Amino acid sequence: MTVCHTAASKNPVNNGFRPFSSILLAAALASALAGCGFSTPLTPSSKAPDAGTPDQAQAPQFTDIPIPAGARMDLDRSLVLGPRDSWTGRLVFTSSAAPNDMFEFYARELPRFNWTGITAVRAGTSVLSYSRDERIATVQISRTTLGGSEVLLTISPRSSGATSGVTSSGGFNLPAVSAPPVSRQPLR
Repeated sequence: MTVCHTAASKNPVNNGFRPFSSILLAAALASALAGCGFSTPLTPSSKAPDAGTPDQAQAPQFTDIPIPAGARMDLDRSLVLGPRDSWTGRLVFTSSAAPNDMFEFYARELPRFNWTGITAVRAGTSVLSYSRDERIATVQISRTTLGGSEVLLTISPRSSGATSGVTSSGGFNLPAVSAPPVSRQPLR
């Protein structure tokens, strides 16, 4: 009977290192991929003064807001409810453009989509607020770790109160919610 010995079997350190390094490599790869989340490209939309009507294959997903070229929607953090031109929810996407460029893009493009500016703050996380018909849009822009921008675009219905939505005490005029009566039952 012949017994073969390889260099790896004679070295106990090498023998134990191979499986450990494979596990370590797999754990590092899984950790790196876990932070990536799911994203999908967004179709850019802009209302340039001489823009024609796009064909159906090129039609933007959102017809009432501007989307910059190269934007990638974060599917895990976005929630969009309703039809294309009157949706409500939060759209989260990344762009390779710098935060200042994104701020300028939205300040220029939102009025072209008939949004009226309410307020804007340029800072580490910039915020722009706009209104259109019975909806309010809030755009938050911040720098991403590896450069570029993250944009959180939230669109919500305007308050249905007779005032602008803010009371004199600083609270919000929100519609009353009718809750069912509460009944008490003993614990068993």
